Amino acid sequence: MSEIKSAQCANFTAALGESFRFCTLDGTGRPCGQLLTGKVQKIRRAGRKMVVDLYIPAKSCTHTYYAAEIYYHGRPREGLM
Repeated sequence: MSEIKSAQCANFTAALGESFRFCTLDGTGRPCGQLLTGKVQKIRRAGRKMVVDLYIPAKSCTHTYYAAEIYYHGRPREGLM
């Protein structure tokens, strides 16, 4: 099985190793929750959906999100990641 290098998210395509600012989407498809900065650690499939593991430096841990629930908010400033 080959490594997955990119995933189609709600409003952009995430690549392995990429850093970006994001929030999650609620059940109606609207952005909600806290604005976070993360770096893509791993992309994989869970069932029939794409899953993205993001390292969140502010929390010093890795969180797993469905790609369809990640809403892009731009790139972090230089030196933050």
